[in-house]
Amino acid sequence: MWEFNLNSGYMNDKAGFIAAWQRIVTRIRQGAGDRVKFSWCPAASTNSLSTLQECYPGDGYVDVVAIDTYDAWVSSGQGFHDEATWLSQTGVGDLFGWAKAKGKLFAFDEWGGHNVNVGANHSGGDNPDFYRLVLEFCRKNADWIAYECVYSESEAGNVENNLFATNGTPVQLPNSRAAYIAKVQSLVL
Repeated sequence: MWEFNLNSGYMNDKAGFIAAWQRIVTRIRQGAGDRVKFSWCPAASTNSLSTLQECYPGDGYVDVVAIDTYDAWVSSGQGFHDEATWLSQTGVGDLFGWAKAKGKLFAFDEWGGHNVNVGANHSGGDNPDFYRLVLEFCRKNADWIAYECVYSESEAGNVENNLFATNGTPVQLPNSRAAYIAKVQSLVL
């Protein structure tokens, strides 16, 4: 039920979504106890926090509140260059604040650059500022961040944000790659 708020139909049947989520969590916990953690993860979007909350299955069924966010859907088409704009335009800030108020850890299940304009969606292109600001946000809020997972995809027509030369595909965002590596190294060393 990943990115349940994007063209999935779940938003049209919120009660069904919640019932299914609760049933799945209950069944898995019957066998695995608390060894499995559940991450409730909408995609960053124009959905309001109150709309997302209507799909929240309850604190007893969610261990981590997460979000998927990309350097896209910016009205200017130039990508995110500052934290305040990114947090407000994507809903990341509202969701993070809400998770914190509930005492839930927060995560970025999937995040990264966005190198392709698709329809009305705008791309940030090779924007190293985006990589710096997400990792800096994680550093500043480390006590509340469960994990982050940068997404690197080379498929034509998808986000085309490959930071690493994999499967014969070259690095697609070289400036972002350099910023990502430098920032990760500064956090680890």
